[in-house]
Amino acid sequence: ELDEKAIEKAPDVPGWNNAASGTLTDSYVTTKEAKQLLEQEKAEIEQKIADEKQELDAKVERGELSEEQAKQIHRAKLDPQERERLEKIDEAEAKIAKAQSSFEEYLGMTEVQAGQDSEVLLDGVAKLSSHNNVIEDAIEGVDLTLKGKSEPNKPPAEIGVEYDRQSVRSDIENFVSAYNSFYQTSQALSSVDPTTGQKGPLAGDSTVRSADSRLKAVFSSRIDQAPENLKSLTAFGITTTRQGTLEINYDMLDRQLNNNFNELEKFFGGNTGFAKRIEDAIHGITGITGSIRTREKSLTEQNYRLNDDQAALDRRMEGLEKRTHAKFTAMQDATGKMQG
Repeated sequence: ELDEKAIEKAPDVPGWNNAASGTLTDSYVTTKEAKQLLEQEKAEIEQKIADEKQELDAKVERGELSEEQAKQIHRAKLDPQERERLEKIDEAEAKIAKAQSSFEEYLGMTEVQAGQDSEVLLDGVAKLSSHNNVIEDAIEGVDLTLKGKSEPNKPPAEIGVEYDRQSVRSDIENFVSAYNSFYQTSQALSSVDPTTGQKGPLAGDSTVRSADSRLKAVFSSRIDQAPENLKSLTAFGITTTRQGTLEINYDMLDRQLNNNFNELEKFFGGNTGFAKRIEDAIHGITGITGSIRTREKSLTEQNYRLNDDQAALDRRMEGLEKRTHAKFTAMQDATGKMQG
């Protein structure tokens, strides 16, 4: 029979039952007992480490050891990997503390020289200044950007101000070129070859004719607010050729740019000027309610109607096919009966 300890241990012995034969000694260590022993040993070690740590802390408080000495004694008892990990943590903390200390001691940049306003002397009389290096409206409509100081023994810098005639000339050339490109494209799309009879995709479309008519109406209109010698495009040497494109007489254009440059704004600018009229004409062609958008809407609706008509025609053809097939079938049956 088993004694009390053996009876208590028996359920944890693999393969043991009451019918088994043999001797169950008290020295046999089960898995459960081994786990309990390990946990007990671990607890004892942790308690020992805690006691040693507490003893070291007490010695530090009494002045027998410094904090660094206590830390070294404590770490000497750790395994190498744990000791190396703690040393890396100490190194990182030291770097962070050093950076924080530097930040707290930082007093900001040191001012080498106080900032001053920039100054410029015009014609030796008018002194202008600015908090930055840009003197706005130093001359009416002109901003000066200062790049450096003038040398005392050198002559002052000279400033030349003149109209940008070349830029305006280029803008006019670009406008004429853009219209000619539009006109040639629209003509190619809407033309009819009299020899072959081949038509462009927009042949007979009123939208193309309407767009060209609108623009040419503006080209030939007079600008009432402009001076008498600048009332229309022809005054700038811009005329319509026999082919329908625009061309420029550069002698006339350059003469107007040289002699009446300050009057150009009265022709091109304002709510009734040439530029605004062109803008309104183009908007009337390409805008939301313009002729192109209206034409697109009309074609879309026409396409819907054609689709509906096609569907209706398909249904009628299908019905006609069925009726015709039925009639031919009846005729075939009747013919067969007559032959029989």
